[in-house]
Amino acid sequence: MLGHQKRSLSSKRVSLIPGRGWLQATSNKLLFIIGRVCQPNDSQYQCTCVDQYVWSYNNCITYNACDNLNEGTCTCISAIPSDGQVCAPKTVEGVLTNIVGNIYPGTDLKLTCNPPENNGIKWTLNGIQLQQSAKYAINNVELTVKNAGPSDSGQYSCIAIVNSLPYTIWQIITIQPYPNMQVTSDKTVECDDTTISLHCCVQGVYQVKWTDPTTCNSLSKGCISCDYKINKEECQTTEQTKQVTCQLTQPISESSYNSKTIRMYVKNQDFTCSNDAFGAGNLDAIQTANCTGDMVGYQVAQCNSSKKWNIIEDNCVLLAIQNLKDEAENLQVAGIPQFMASLSSNATSQTQNLIDSAATITTIVDILTIISNLSQTTFVSQTIMTGFFILLFGILLDSKVGVI
Repeated sequence: MLGHQKRSLSSKRVSLIPGRGWLQATSNKLLFIIGRVCQPNDSQYQCTCVDQYVWSYNNCITYNACDNLNEGTCTCISAIPSDGQVCAPKTVEGVLTNIVGNIYPGTDLKLTCNPPENNGIKWTLNGIQLQQSAKYAINNVELTVKNAGPSDSGQYSCIAIVNSLPYTIWQIITIQPYPNMQVTSDKTVECDDTTISLHCCVQGVYQVKWTDPTTCNSLSKGCISCDYKINKEECQTTEQTKQVTCQLTQPISESSYNSKTIRMYVKNQDFTCSNDAFGAGNLDAIQTANCTGDMVGYQVAQCNSSKKWNIIEDNCVLLAIQNLKDEAENLQVAGIPQFMASLSSNATSQTQNLIDSAATITTIVDILTIISNLSQTTFVSQTIMTGFFILLFGILLDSKVGVI
Protein backbone atom coordinates (compact mmCIF):
# COMPACT_ATOMS: atom_id res chain seq x y z
CA MET A 1 0.00 0.00 0.00
CA LEU A 2 2.87 2.35 0.82
CA GLY A 3 5.42 0.90 -1.56
CA HIS A 4 6.33 4.25 -3.06
CA GLN A 5 7.48 5.60 0.32
CA LYS A 6 11.14 4.89 1.12
CA ARG A 7 11.15 6.51 4.58
CA SER A 8 11.59 4.44 7.76
CA LEU A 9 9.78 4.95 11.09
CA SER A 10 11.96 5.53 14.12
CA SER A 11 9.06 5.67 16.59
CA LYS A 12 8.43 2.92 19.11
CA ARG A 13 4.91 1.98 18.06
CA VAL A 14 3.20 2.14 14.66
CA SER A 15 -0.53 1.70 14.12
CA LEU A 16 -2.79 1.67 11.05
CA ILE A 17 -5.62 4.17 11.03
CA PRO A 18 -8.48 2.18 9.44
CA GLY A 19 -10.16 3.47 6.30
CA ARG A 20 -7.75 6.39 5.80
CA GLY A 21 -4.57 4.69 4.56
CA TRP A 22 -2.56 6.39 7.29
CA LEU A 23 0.30 5.02 9.37
CA GLN A 24 0.70 6.91 12.63
CA ALA A 25 3.91 6.91 14.65
CA THR A 26 2.36 7.60 18.03
CA SER A 27 5.47 8.43 20.03
CA ASN A 28 6.77 11.30 17.90
CA LYS A 29 3.48 12.34 16.27
CA LEU A 30 4.67 11.72 12.70
CA LEU A 31 1.90 10.88 10.25
CA PHE A 32 2.95 8.91 7.16
CA ILE A 33 0.01 9.17 4.78
CA ILE A 34 -0.21 7.93 1.21
CA GLY A 35 2.03 10.20 -0.85
CA ARG A 36 2.87 12.53 2.03
CA VAL A 37 4.56 12.93 5.41
CA CYS A 38 3.03 15.14 8.10
CA GLN A 39 4.88 16.31 11.18
CA PRO A 40 4.26 18.90 13.92
CA ASN A 41 5.51 22.45 13.41
CA ASP A 42 4.79 24.75 16.36
CA SER A 43 1.02 24.49 16.90
CA GLN A 44 0.17 22.82 13.59
CA TYR A 45 1.19 20.05 11.20
CA GLN A 46 3.15 20.51 8.01
CA CYS A 47 2.38 17.93 5.34
CA THR A 48 5.05 17.38 2.68
CA CYS A 49 4.54 15.28 -0.44
CA VAL A 50 7.02 12.55 -1.30
CA ASP A 51 8.94 12.61 -4.59
CA GLN A 52 6.83 12.92 -7.76
CA TYR A 53 3.71 13.89 -5.79
CA VAL A 54 2.23 17.38 -5.26
CA TRP A 55 -0.65 19.17 -3.57
CA SER A 56 -3.41 20.57 -5.78
CA TYR A 57 -3.86 24.30 -6.33
CA ASN A 58 -6.93 24.37 -4.06
CA ASN A 59 -5.11 22.62 -1.21
CA CYS A 60 -2.14 25.00 -1.54
CA ILE A 61 -4.49 27.97 -1.16
CA THR A 62 -6.85 26.50 1.46
CA TYR A 63 -4.18 25.12 3.78
CA ASN A 64 -1.45 27.74 3.24
CA ALA A 65 1.47 26.53 1.14
CA CYS A 66 4.74 26.42 3.08
CA ASP A 67 6.86 26.44 -0.08
CA ASN A 68 6.73 28.15 -3.46
CA LEU A 69 3.75 27.62 -5.73
CA ASN A 70 5.24 26.04 -8.84
CA GLU A 71 3.07 25.79 -11.94
CA GLY A 72 -0.07 25.98 -9.81
CA THR A 73 0.96 23.30 -7.28
CA CYS A 74 3.06 23.02 -4.12
CA THR A 75 4.74 20.22 -2.16
CA CYS A 76 4.09 21.44 1.40
CA ILE A 77 0.97 22.70 3.21
CA SER A 78 0.49 23.91 6.78
CA ALA A 79 -2.30 21.56 7.90
CA ILE A 80 -3.70 18.05 7.51
CA PRO A 81 -6.60 18.32 5.03
CA SER A 82 -9.85 17.85 6.93
CA ASP A 83 -11.42 15.83 4.11
CA GLY A 84 -8.56 13.30 3.97
CA GLN A 85 -7.21 14.42 0.59
CA VAL A 86 -3.77 13.12 -0.33
CA CYS A 87 -0.96 14.27 -2.60
CA ALA A 88 -1.53 13.62 -6.28
CA PRO A 89 0.93 12.51 -8.95
CA LYS A 90 2.65 15.37 -10.73
CA THR A 91 0.87 16.67 -13.76
CA VAL A 92 2.08 17.46 -17.27
CA GLU A 93 2.00 20.95 -18.75
CA GLY A 94 0.66 20.62 -22.27
CA VAL A 95 -1.17 22.44 -25.04
CA LEU A 96 -4.96 22.39 -24.76
CA THR A 97 -5.67 25.11 -27.31
CA ASN A 98 -4.16 25.78 -30.73
CA ILE A 99 -4.56 29.55 -30.38
CA VAL A 100 -1.18 31.26 -30.80
CA GLY A 101 -0.69 34.64 -29.13
CA ASN A 102 -3.28 36.63 -27.22
CA ILE A 103 -6.74 35.23 -26.53
CA TYR A 104 -9.33 38.00 -26.77
CA PRO A 105 -12.69 38.10 -24.96
CA GLY A 106 -16.13 37.61 -26.43
CA THR A 107 -15.60 34.38 -28.41
CA ASP A 108 -15.93 30.67 -27.64
CA LEU A 109 -12.73 29.04 -26.36
CA LYS A 110 -12.18 25.45 -27.52
CA LEU A 111 -9.81 23.13 -25.62
CA THR A 112 -8.75 19.64 -26.69
CA CYS A 113 -7.16 16.93 -24.52
CA ASN A 114 -4.85 14.21 -25.91
CA PRO A 115 -3.90 11.79 -23.09
CA PRO A 116 -2.01 8.50 -23.72
CA GLU A 117 -5.23 6.63 -22.92
CA ASN A 118 -8.77 7.90 -23.38
CA ASN A 119 -10.98 6.16 -20.87
CA GLY A 120 -13.12 9.10 -19.83
CA ILE A 121 -11.95 12.67 -19.32
CA LYS A 122 -12.63 14.99 -16.40
CA TRP A 123 -12.14 18.74 -16.95
CA THR A 124 -11.24 21.19 -14.18
CA LEU A 125 -10.58 24.92 -13.84
CA ASN A 126 -8.27 25.87 -10.95
CA GLY A 127 -8.88 22.43 -9.45
CA ILE A 128 -12.69 22.64 -9.57
CA GLN A 129 -14.44 20.10 -11.79
CA LEU A 130 -16.46 21.58 -14.64
CA GLN A 131 -19.95 20.34 -15.43
CA GLN A 132 -22.00 20.46 -18.62
CA SER A 133 -23.88 23.78 -18.60
CA ALA A 134 -24.77 26.84 -20.63
CA LYS A 135 -21.21 28.04 -19.96
CA TYR A 136 -19.33 24.78 -20.61
CA ALA A 137 -19.91 22.31 -23.44
CA ILE A 138 -18.08 19.05 -22.62
CA ASN A 139 -17.65 16.30 -25.20
CA ASN A 140 -15.13 13.91 -23.63
CA VAL A 141 -11.76 15.16 -24.98
CA GLU A 142 -13.18 18.56 -25.98
CA LEU A 143 -14.20 21.47 -23.77
CA THR A 144 -15.80 24.64 -25.12
CA VAL A 145 -16.02 27.71 -22.90
CA LYS A 146 -18.89 29.82 -24.25
CA ASN A 147 -18.37 33.59 -24.67
CA ALA A 148 -15.07 33.47 -22.76
CA GLY A 149 -14.05 36.57 -20.82
CA PRO A 150 -11.27 37.61 -18.41
CA SER A 151 -12.97 35.86 -15.48
CA ASP A 152 -12.57 32.55 -17.35
CA SER A 153 -8.77 32.80 -17.12
CA GLY A 154 -6.98 30.17 -15.04
CA GLN A 155 -5.39 26.73 -15.04
CA TYR A 156 -7.41 24.33 -17.19
CA SER A 157 -6.76 20.62 -16.73
CA CYS A 158 -8.01 17.42 -18.32
CA ILE A 159 -7.64 14.29 -16.22
CA ALA A 160 -7.57 10.69 -17.44
CA ILE A 161 -6.60 7.42 -15.72
CA VAL A 162 -3.35 5.92 -17.04
CA ASN A 163 -1.79 2.83 -15.42
CA SER A 164 -4.32 3.11 -12.59
CA LEU A 165 -3.12 6.63 -11.69
CA PRO A 166 -4.58 10.03 -12.56
CA TYR A 167 -2.84 11.55 -15.60
CA THR A 168 -3.33 15.30 -15.86
CA ILE A 169 -2.54 17.64 -18.74
CA TRP A 170 -2.88 21.32 -17.87
CA GLN A 171 -2.37 24.75 -19.37
CA ILE A 172 -2.66 28.20 -17.82
CA ILE A 173 -4.87 30.24 -20.12
CA THR A 174 -5.20 34.01 -19.89
CA ILE A 175 -8.05 35.77 -21.66
CA GLN A 176 -7.27 39.43 -22.22
CA PRO A 177 -9.38 42.11 -20.52
CA TYR A 178 -12.04 43.89 -22.51
CA PRO A 179 -10.74 47.03 -24.26
CA ASN A 180 -10.68 50.08 -21.99
CA MET A 181 -10.56 52.86 -24.56
CA GLN A 182 -9.91 56.38 -23.25
CA VAL A 183 -10.42 59.35 -25.55
CA THR A 184 -10.24 63.13 -25.22
CA SER A 185 -13.32 64.45 -23.42
CA ASP A 186 -16.03 66.28 -25.35
CA LYS A 187 -15.47 70.04 -25.17
CA THR A 188 -16.72 73.43 -26.27
CA VAL A 189 -14.31 75.29 -28.58
CA GLU A 190 -14.12 78.94 -29.61
CA CYS A 191 -14.59 79.64 -33.31
CA ASP A 192 -11.08 80.53 -34.40
CA ASP A 193 -8.28 79.28 -36.59
CA THR A 194 -6.81 76.82 -34.12
CA THR A 195 -5.65 73.25 -33.64
CA ILE A 196 -7.12 70.90 -31.04
CA SER A 197 -5.03 67.97 -29.77
CA LEU A 198 -7.04 64.75 -29.62
CA HIS A 199 -5.92 61.51 -28.00
CA CYS A 200 -7.10 57.91 -27.92
CA CYS A 201 -5.55 55.24 -25.68
CA VAL A 202 -6.19 51.54 -25.10
CA GLN A 203 -4.32 48.64 -23.46
CA GLY A 204 -1.18 47.59 -25.30
CA VAL A 205 -2.65 44.26 -26.43
CA TYR A 206 -5.04 46.18 -28.71
CA GLN A 207 -4.47 48.49 -31.66
CA VAL A 208 -6.55 51.58 -32.47
CA LYS A 209 -6.98 53.97 -35.39
CA TRP A 210 -8.96 57.07 -36.36
CA THR A 211 -11.88 56.34 -38.67
CA ASP A 212 -11.44 59.47 -40.84
CA PRO A 213 -7.93 59.41 -42.32
CA THR A 214 -8.41 62.78 -44.03
CA THR A 215 -8.60 64.65 -40.71
CA CYS A 216 -6.71 62.27 -38.44
CA ASN A 217 -4.32 59.62 -39.65
CA SER A 218 -2.59 57.53 -37.02
CA LEU A 219 -2.37 53.80 -36.29
CA SER A 220 -0.70 52.33 -33.24
CA LYS A 221 -0.83 49.99 -30.26
CA GLY A 222 -1.59 51.79 -27.02
CA CYS A 223 -2.09 55.50 -27.75
CA ILE A 224 -2.62 57.61 -30.86
CA SER A 225 -3.01 61.37 -31.26
CA CYS A 226 -4.39 63.83 -33.79
CA ASP A 227 -4.03 67.59 -34.36
CA TYR A 228 -7.55 68.53 -35.45
CA LYS A 229 -7.79 71.86 -37.30
CA ILE A 230 -10.67 74.29 -36.71
CA ASN A 231 -11.36 76.71 -39.60
CA LYS A 232 -12.77 80.07 -38.48
CA GLU A 233 -14.53 80.70 -41.79
CA GLU A 234 -16.66 77.57 -41.35
CA CYS A 235 -18.07 78.45 -37.92
CA GLN A 236 -18.68 82.22 -37.99
CA THR A 237 -22.33 82.01 -39.01
CA THR A 238 -23.49 78.83 -37.33
CA GLU A 239 -22.48 76.52 -34.51
CA GLN A 240 -20.76 73.34 -35.56
CA THR A 241 -20.38 69.93 -33.97
CA LYS A 242 -17.21 68.18 -35.05
CA GLN A 243 -16.92 64.42 -34.47
CA VAL A 244 -13.84 62.22 -34.55
CA THR A 245 -14.06 58.48 -33.84
CA CYS A 246 -11.35 56.14 -32.56
CA GLN A 247 -11.86 52.41 -33.10
CA LEU A 248 -10.15 49.06 -32.70
CA THR A 249 -8.39 47.79 -35.81
CA GLN A 250 -9.64 44.28 -34.95
CA PRO A 251 -13.15 44.60 -33.46
CA ILE A 252 -14.35 42.10 -30.85
CA SER A 253 -17.82 40.58 -30.68
CA GLU A 254 -18.95 42.93 -27.88
CA SER A 255 -19.59 45.97 -30.11
CA SER A 256 -19.86 48.48 -27.24
CA TYR A 257 -16.08 48.17 -26.71
CA ASN A 258 -15.05 48.72 -30.32
CA SER A 259 -15.10 52.52 -30.69
CA LYS A 260 -15.51 55.88 -28.98
CA THR A 261 -16.37 59.26 -30.46
CA ILE A 262 -15.00 62.68 -29.48
CA ARG A 263 -17.32 65.68 -29.98
CA MET A 264 -16.22 69.31 -30.26
CA TYR A 265 -18.90 72.01 -30.09
CA VAL A 266 -17.56 75.01 -32.03
CA LYS A 267 -19.25 78.30 -31.03
CA ASN A 268 -18.72 81.83 -32.32
CA GLN A 269 -18.81 83.71 -28.99
CA ASP A 270 -16.50 85.03 -26.30
CA PHE A 271 -15.64 82.89 -23.29
CA THR A 272 -13.98 83.70 -19.97
CA CYS A 273 -11.56 80.77 -20.17
CA SER A 274 -10.24 78.92 -23.18
CA ASN A 275 -7.32 76.59 -23.85
CA ASP A 276 -6.49 73.48 -25.84
CA ALA A 277 -6.88 71.01 -22.97
CA PHE A 278 -10.21 72.06 -21.40
CA GLY A 279 -11.76 73.97 -24.25
CA ALA A 280 -13.89 77.08 -23.66
CA GLY A 281 -16.13 78.02 -20.73
CA ASN A 282 -17.40 80.93 -18.66
CA LEU A 283 -16.71 81.88 -15.03
CA ASP A 284 -17.10 78.95 -12.58
CA ALA A 285 -17.70 76.47 -15.41
CA ILE A 286 -16.29 72.99 -14.71
CA GLN A 287 -14.73 70.93 -17.47
CA THR A 288 -13.02 67.53 -17.66
CA ALA A 289 -9.97 66.73 -19.79
CA ASN A 290 -8.08 63.52 -20.37
CA CYS A 291 -4.47 63.17 -19.26
CA THR A 292 -1.82 63.24 -21.96
CA GLY A 293 1.68 61.92 -22.58
CA ASP A 294 2.63 58.95 -20.38
CA MET A 295 -0.44 59.43 -18.18
CA VAL A 296 -3.99 58.09 -18.43
CA GLY A 297 -7.09 59.15 -16.54
CA TYR A 298 -8.58 62.63 -16.31
CA GLN A 299 -8.33 66.07 -14.71
CA VAL A 300 -11.15 68.37 -13.62
CA ALA A 301 -10.73 72.16 -13.88
CA GLN A 302 -12.81 75.22 -13.01
CA CYS A 303 -12.79 78.56 -14.84
CA ASN A 304 -11.67 81.29 -12.40
CA SER A 305 -11.79 85.08 -12.36
CA SER A 306 -8.24 85.22 -13.70
CA LYS A 307 -9.56 83.69 -16.92
CA LYS A 308 -7.61 80.51 -16.29
CA TRP A 309 -8.66 76.90 -15.94
CA ASN A 310 -7.73 75.90 -12.37
CA ILE A 311 -7.24 72.15 -11.86
CA ILE A 312 -9.34 71.05 -8.87
CA GLU A 313 -9.01 67.29 -9.30
CA ASP A 314 -6.13 65.27 -10.74
CA ASN A 315 -6.68 61.59 -11.50
CA CYS A 316 -3.76 61.08 -13.88
CA VAL A 317 -2.00 57.71 -13.51
CA LEU A 318 1.21 56.59 -15.18
CA LEU A 319 0.23 54.48 -18.18
CA ALA A 320 2.72 51.72 -17.29
CA ILE A 321 1.26 51.40 -13.77
CA GLN A 322 -2.34 51.43 -15.00
CA ASN A 323 -1.48 48.68 -17.48
CA LEU A 324 -0.05 46.64 -14.60
CA LYS A 325 -3.26 47.10 -12.63
CA ASP A 326 -5.27 45.85 -15.61
CA GLU A 327 -2.94 42.85 -15.79
CA ALA A 328 -3.21 42.19 -12.04
CA GLU A 329 -6.98 41.84 -12.26
CA ASN A 330 -6.52 38.71 -14.39
CA LEU A 331 -3.27 37.44 -12.89
CA GLN A 332 -2.76 33.77 -11.99
CA VAL A 333 -1.08 32.76 -8.73
CA ALA A 334 1.92 31.22 -10.52
CA GLY A 335 2.63 34.56 -12.21
CA ILE A 336 2.86 36.64 -9.02
CA PRO A 337 6.71 36.67 -8.66
CA GLN A 338 7.30 37.80 -12.24
CA PHE A 339 4.52 40.37 -11.98
CA MET A 340 5.90 41.87 -8.77
CA ALA A 341 9.36 42.11 -10.32
CA SER A 342 7.83 44.07 -13.20
CA LEU A 343 5.95 46.35 -10.79
CA SER A 344 9.14 47.03 -8.82
CA SER A 345 11.10 47.74 -12.01
CA ASN A 346 8.50 50.21 -13.30
CA ALA A 347 8.22 51.97 -9.94
CA THR A 348 12.00 52.31 -9.68
CA SER A 349 12.36 53.79 -13.16
CA GLN A 350 9.48 56.24 -12.57
CA THR A 351 10.42 57.47 -9.08
CA GLN A 352 10.05 61.20 -9.79
CA ASN A 353 6.74 60.73 -11.59
CA LEU A 354 5.48 58.66 -8.66
CA ILE A 355 6.30 61.45 -6.22
CA ASP A 356 4.35 63.91 -8.36
CA SER A 357 1.28 61.68 -8.85
CA ALA A 358 -0.93 60.80 -5.91
CA ALA A 359 -3.25 58.87 -8.23
CA THR A 360 -0.37 56.64 -9.36
CA ILE A 361 0.58 55.77 -5.78
CA THR A 362 -3.07 55.00 -5.03
CA THR A 363 -3.10 52.68 -8.05
CA ILE A 364 0.00 50.87 -6.74
CA VAL A 365 -1.76 50.38 -3.40
CA ASP A 366 -4.74 48.95 -5.31
CA ILE A 367 -2.39 46.56 -7.13
CA LEU A 368 -0.86 45.34 -3.88
CA THR A 369 -4.33 44.76 -2.46
CA ILE A 370 -5.22 42.63 -5.49
CA ILE A 371 -2.00 40.61 -5.12
CA SER A 372 -2.54 40.17 -1.37
CA ASN A 373 -6.05 38.83 -1.94
CA LEU A 374 -4.81 36.56 -4.72
CA SER A 375 -1.87 35.00 -2.90
CA GLN A 376 -3.83 33.88 0.22
CA THR A 377 -0.77 32.18 1.69
CA THR A 378 1.52 32.58 4.70
CA PHE A 379 4.57 32.17 2.46
CA VAL A 380 5.72 35.46 0.97
CA SER A 381 8.80 35.41 -1.25
CA GLN A 382 11.47 38.10 -1.37
CA THR A 383 10.12 39.23 -4.74
CA ILE A 384 6.66 39.83 -3.31
CA MET A 385 8.16 41.65 -0.32
CA THR A 386 9.75 44.04 -2.81
CA GLY A 387 6.24 44.98 -3.87
CA PHE A 388 5.22 45.73 -0.32
CA PHE A 389 8.28 47.95 0.02
CA ILE A 390 6.76 50.08 -2.73
CA LEU A 391 3.67 50.46 -0.58
CA LEU A 392 5.88 51.57 2.34
CA PHE A 393 7.51 54.07 -0.01
CA GLY A 394 4.07 55.48 -0.77
CA ILE A 395 3.30 55.85 2.93
CA LEU A 396 6.55 57.76 3.48
CA LEU A 397 5.40 60.18 0.78
CA ASP A 398 2.17 60.79 2.68
CA SER A 399 3.16 64.26 3.80
CA LYS A 400 3.82 65.30 0.20
CA VAL A 401 1.03 63.70 -1.79
CA GLY A 402 -1.62 63.03 0.87
CA VAL A 403 -2.67 59.58 -0.34
CA ILE A 404 -2.76 57.30 2.70
